[in-house]
Amino acid sequence: TNEDAWGVLYKHAKNYDKNMCSDWKDEIEKHLVFAGLFSAAVTTFVVDSYKNLDTDQEATMVQLLTRISSQLDHIVTNGSNQIPSLPVAQSPPPTAIRVNIAWFLSLTLSLTTVLIGIICLQWLREYERYGNQPHKDALMLRQMRYDGLKMWYLPAIISSIPVLLQIALVLFFVGIIDQLWTL
Repeated sequence: TNEDAWGVLYKHAKNYDKNMCSDWKDEIEKHLVFAGLFSAAVTTFVVDSYKNLDTDQEATMVQLLTRISSQLDHIVTNGSNQIPSLPVAQSPPPTAIRVNIAWFLSLTLSLTTVLIGIICLQWLREYERYGNQPHKDALMLRQMRYDGLKMWYLPAIISSIPVLLQIALVLFFVGIIDQLWTL
């Protein structure tokens, strides 16, 4: 009968969706674990290297006090308001800036990967939710959701997760190499 044909189609579509979503979920979950561990590792490096961007507060204070003292000496001895210029505080070393840029980008990409992975898992969870509907209605709903997955490029987005993690890993290694190169 007609209802039996819809039931057979429903069974095949549900099985196909189960396998497709199971493979994607498995892949995403493995990448989420790696991204979480990698983010934790990069964070420890970022916390330590971020200190290199800060100027030495004591040296800045000594420099400012020296400048004030020389200005006062100049006014007392010359009696004029023209004050010689002194060097200003130094900026962080270029290596520290480059390393921090690479590591912050790496951390940002890794956390972006986590966000994308979580959103994809939510999409898949919603996609697999079948209500207690007649088979014909359930198949129409399934097809609408399937078309939505394709229209929003979910397979391509899922495929981009490892690429983002690889770029994050490369940036992390670039930062390490740059850091070690200057030692």
